[in-house]
Amino acid sequence: MNRDSAPWYKQVWLWLVLAPLIVVICASFLMLYLAITSNDGVVVDNFYKDGLAIKVREQQDEYATSRNIQAQMALENQIIRLSLSGNLETLPAQLSLQIIFPTQASKDVNIVLTNSGGIYTGALPEPVSGRRLLQIQPADENNHSNDFWRLHGEAVFPLNEQVFLKPKS
Repeated sequence: MNRDSAPWYKQVWLWLVLAPLIVVICASFLMLYLAITSNDGVVVDNFYKDGLAIKVREQQDEYATSRNIQAQMALENQIIRLSLSGNLETLPAQLSLQIIFPTQASKDVNIVLTNSGGIYTGALPEPVSGRRLLQIQPADENNHSNDFWRLHGEAVFPLNEQVFLKPKS
């Protein structure tokens, strides 16, 4: 009988069996590290908890739909110009525009647009690039009037054409 006298750690078959397991364990620790250290970001929408269920407040979208509120937005030299249309009794003095990065809240940009002659204007504090979600609503959310609405849109920055914002359907 010819016995293989090599120690256990020099056996090829042992390492062929253990190699995939070692790779999986290392990858698991890497994923755990990334999950702990990275920020998942936040979903920007109006959510509130009702017991254990999460519901979306849709009153703002329904109000904007019932009043046929829409907006057109253009960007020129870091200046945003927005025109608002619809059946509003009075135009808000200011609008809040959120330029939302879909996965990282740290890249979101909030801008207050001021009404001057029916056109809302505001300046981007920093250049924005890539695909972004847009959300616009009156700047004073705590006025407790019925004139509480919001519009949504999507754009790829830098803008080369007008973007249309409308209520979610």
